Amino acid sequence: KFGEITDVIVNQTPQGFSKGFGFVTFAKAGDLDEAQKNRPHEINSRKLETKRATPKTDNISPRSTVTKLFVKRLGESVTEDDLKDYFGQFGTIVSVDQKSWNGVKKDYATIEFDDYDAVDKIVLVGRHNIKDRRLEVRKMMSKEELTKLKRSKMEGDSASSFQNRMMQNPRMMMSMMMEMMQSSMGGG
Repeated sequence: KFGEITDVIVNQTPQGFSKGFGFVTFAKAGDLDEAQKNRPHEINSRKLETKRATPKTDNISPRSTVTKLFVKRLGESVTEDDLKDYFGQFGTIVSVDQKSWNGVKKDYATIEFDDYDAVDKIVLVGRHNIKDRRLEVRKMMSKEELTKLKRSKMEGDSASSFQNRMMQNPRMMMSMMMEMMQSSMGGG
């Protein structure tokens, strides 16, 4: 319907059941743009949430639906109008916020879009230049989203560091294994 599809992957469990997500590869980037413009999509009366496949960077999940973009390395010459003109080609801009301090513009700005797809596309493009300035762009998450992400990362880190300590200390590992065996046998 939107163009030639070159690959389809539906992620499955080892038992062959769908995990509820997959990937579709279009032959042309413009076909993907067209598919994203025509959201929402349905298959068998089920509404699909479609996103561009984005890499996991800066501890931000590629699955996050972020409508704000953080742009830095602006310098003095790049204005809010420049940002609107350039980034407006990717989607509808809701707001641009370029802070200043004592009359001097900060080297960064935030841009909010009406749809997360614009942010995904900008991040995927990667290199952006305005007035001979090579800009750096990232998804901008809310404080709540960042806190949640950091908490889940810390839980993962503490579990893996515990596993590392266990592997480095065979006595500790043996002791825990003995305790587990005694517990399972009803011993104390």
